[in-house]
Amino acid sequence: MQRVTRAALPALRKSGRALIVNISSIMGRIVLPYSATYTATRYAVEGLSESYRYELSGVGVTGSSAQADLFEAIGQKDLLMLKGLD
Repeated sequence: MQRVTRAALPALRKSGRALIVNISSIMGRIVLPYSATYTATRYAVEGLSESYRYELSGVGVTGSSAQADLFEAIGQKDLLMLKGLD
């Protein structure tokens, strides 16, 4: 993700107005048991997107992340099982 963004950045800056969208997950905002590695990577995507938003705003480029809904990511039945509600 970082390599692609860095490669595209000169053209994005030149355009004067661009949006970088990184695909993330709601797991970048919440934590469930036994998901440490996955959650850590999603937090990293969220942090990177937010950093782009601040660091590149002066050149007309902004960063954002699109988060999949938790029910889409792991399924409603699985979520209820994790909460002990199945």
